[in-house]
Amino acid sequence: MNIASTQILPENMVGPLALLLGLLIIIVVLPRLLKKKPADSGANSSRAGDGASIRMREQIDDMIVKLDDIGREVYAKLDNKIRVLNRLIEEADEKIKKLEALRAPAPAATAKAAETAAKPAEAASAPANPSGAEKGKYATVYALADAGQSVVSISRQTGLQPGEIELLLELRRTKKSGSGK
Repeated sequence: MNIASTQILPENMVGPLALLLGLLIIIVVLPRLLKKKPADSGANSSRAGDGASIRMREQIDDMIVKLDDIGREVYAKLDNKIRVLNRLIEEADEKIKKLEALRAPAPAATAKAAETAAKPAEAASAPANPSGAEKGKYATVYALADAGQSVVSISRQTGLQPGEIELLLELRRTKKSGSGK
């Protein structure tokens, strides 16, 4: 299953994209409105009116420049976020492929699976020879998960990848269900 095909535009990108679209509309429409001149402006205008008009024109030009800069910044941020999201989607797809490959064992691995099933459930749920630091990380992951923290939150606090955390929690669930039977 390709994650990229499930969503056209992430929800957190809609607001900035709408802002960028609004800015572009203002940048395109405002200069056209300013180009239109009143029909009798040359005959009836006074010097004071011309000065105010010139100041207003300068302020509008400054605003257009600022809006253009803001539009570029928003576009750059959106472009950067899109690149990051695409990279994350690619990583997720790779991890999904690896997990699916692990889920469908090869015929030679079936004999090994039978041997593994005979071993205690603890050996299957823990990595081979975990160090003391790894056991501490796993305990931290379990404690945070038991406290109701999300996988992303646990990932930020422990420095582990979300996929690794999900795997640890799933292995613990498997261990508990295997020992309960």
